Amino acid sequence: MFFDLVYLADIRFPGGTSTALFYELRAAAKAGLKVGLIPVASPILTKSRPPNLKLLNEIRRTKTTIVPQGVTPQCRLCLAYHPTLLDGQLKQVPRFKADTFALVAHQPPLNRFGEKAYDADQLSRVAGDLFGHGLTILPVGPTVRQGFEAQGLSAQLSADDWLNLIDVNDFPICDNREIDGPLIIGRHSRPGREKWPDPEEAVLAYPENNRYQFRMLGVGPEYLSELEKIPSNWHCLPFTTQPVSGFLKGLDAYSYFHSPAWIEAFGYCVLEALSAGLPTVLPNYFRDWFEDAALYAPPSQAPEHYDRILDDKTYRLEVSTNARKFASARFGLEQFEERFEKLAGKVHNLHAAGPSLKTRPPRQHVVLAVTSNGIGLGHLTRQLAVAKALGPDVKTVFFSLSEAVKVAQKMGHLVEFRPFHRRLGCRVDDWNDFFYRELRDALSFYRPELVSFDGNTPYSGLLEAISDYGDASSAWIRRGMWRAEAPEISRRASHFDLVVEPGEVAAPMDPGYARIGSDHLVHTDPVLLVDQAEMMTRATARRLLDLPQDATLGLVQLGSERNSDMSFARQAIDAVLERNRHVHFVEIKSPISPDYDREPNERYHRRTAYPLGLYLNGFDFAVSAAGYNSFHEFLASSLPTVFVPNKAPEMDLQETRAEYAVKAGWCLTCDTDDPFNLEGCLDEILQTQTRQDLQEKCRILSESWRGANQIADYFAVTAGLPTGSFSGRKRIGA
Repeated sequence: MFFDLVYLADIRFPGGTSTALFYELRAAAKAGLKVGLIPVASPILTKSRPPNLKLLNEIRRTKTTIVPQGVTPQCRLCLAYHPTLLDGQLKQVPRFKADTFALVAHQPPLNRFGEKAYDADQLSRVAGDLFGHGLTILPVGPTVRQGFEAQGLSAQLSADDWLNLIDVNDFPICDNREIDGPLIIGRHSRPGREKWPDPEEAVLAYPENNRYQFRMLGVGPEYLSELEKIPSNWHCLPFTTQPVSGFLKGLDAYSYFHSPAWIEAFGYCVLEALSAGLPTVLPNYFRDWFEDAALYAPPSQAPEHYDRILDDKTYRLEVSTNARKFASARFGLEQFEERFEKLAGKVHNLHAAGPSLKTRPPRQHVVLAVTSNGIGLGHLTRQLAVAKALGPDVKTVFFSLSEAVKVAQKMGHLVEFRPFHRRLGCRVDDWNDFFYRELRDALSFYRPELVSFDGNTPYSGLLEAISDYGDASSAWIRRGMWRAEAPEISRRASHFDLVVEPGEVAAPMDPGYARIGSDHLVHTDPVLLVDQAEMMTRATARRLLDLPQDATLGLVQLGSERNSDMSFARQAIDAVLERNRHVHFVEIKSPISPDYDREPNERYHRRTAYPLGLYLNGFDFAVSAAGYNSFHEFLASSLPTVFVPNKAPEMDLQETRAEYAVKAGWCLTCDTDDPFNLEGCLDEILQTQTRQDLQEKCRILSESWRGANQIADYFAVTAGLPTGSFSGRKRIGA
């Protein structure tokens, strides 16, 4: 793989580092450069921090290639995008061949109190030993440059700063409205304590005065607790991942002061405010970056600027126009091409980086998909959907506790079955020891880049095996709608590199118990195994299932019934069959359901079909449990359904899911506590108008169904796997 530019980057950074990379990728694409990105985990971030979603979307939009593990890209320029990525304790060392290698330094070596942020003296040694390159340091601004100079590292600094960039078109210019009330002054940052001034400074910079209203975006409760009294003109808002442009558009001015312990390496929040044309008040040291585009003062004198901005509209407009022009001229995307060529030149004499490049044999990428036993096929089906989304360049091996794992084998995957402790009749501790040894052997044999677990509880044997193996990233796919709090389980998220909560169309009703005790997780769209484009036509589905073409067909999907008694549902179906001679019911048997001797009625058929989503067009309506997969499959395909929730204690909140869908007009539901109601629901769904109404509501359901592809994308950036979104190939099911 050859690129003009390759970034070594940790795309989990939440703040300015990711924002800077976001705009550089956009600028590089605009300049016509071919760009690759090698994900590298910075040791300063917690293991379970997820990728920055905004940056991930820009990677996809700019067609930046995520370089898979085992591939050594060639490039004109390679940039390590944070000093902590030049660390001898990196879990995996990225390999590349580059004409030029440099470090973009987003942080000075020391803070204001002389404490080390990282070991600057070791950067050159790590660059040489691990990457085979000398080191050029590209500071993002004067403060970072001064920090390296103070450490005696001037010789390694480039002549020019690698200033961060911005697209001013992302920030509509402020209105410069007539102000007949208080001046609305804003500031925003992540809620880290260092981003906020000490209380005694804060009340000077942001005083309680009815001439000003302060909107504080990203202030945390810990900081507010330090204040003796929160000024009445402070409007404190939580940190958000939504675009900040909307927040800035509601302001008249901007003011940014922070802790004396913090050295602002660049100040992206300030640049965003200037791009929006906001008159901006800053500490004096920011003049090195923003020159005459901003206003400068110590905290106690900031109100003097506020007063002039409020009282003099002509002045306010002049400052606003100057700010926007400066941001575009100094930091606009157009600066990137010249800066790249000045650093990379036209050299193409590619050379090896480091002595170990030829020792890694090429091999297929592997994901080990571990699934719990479950009552149905939910865990297994989601893993199959992700395996499909990953595509043929990744081999997914299923290591499952589910007896239904044979369906994965029939779909062409390698499978290994291990029984759960209930089946073996052994103690839980003994079983975890058994599971640890079995999984540890599988990890050594298959050598996966990623272990993906889908289940409610990560077993101790699972966690110990992954930790002991040490050479694979790990992900926990865990659906929401937990029935009760279980913080001791959700806290196990800290053992994983990635925690994913698949999308839920009934999310407004989720009590959020799965997230209690978890610091980081990512949300996706709902996960489906079958895309609508893959579904068979009505006639084909009926022909392959050997069903009558002209009958009204009702699908029966009541789950495995291993923990629920659905006999009342069968009785209701029998009664409906007696009254409606044109109706047939088709029960789709779960692979783990007990076998039946015969079909009980000539108009009640039993079939096996997996994946069921392929056949849904063949049915007129359904009677189904409200498990995650069936629920979302039926709504996505607009199949009119009566949901009969399984309310067993070990299940998720199926009744809550169905209740929300009824309120939205997507389905009918029957409470298992009122079984006589099911006959009425079936009579209702046999009405043509009812089915048409339900179908119409489902068709306008404002939901995307790309959850499996999104999880595959997260896997790609977490473990360096090839996927269609980041390689230019069309992924299966995309």
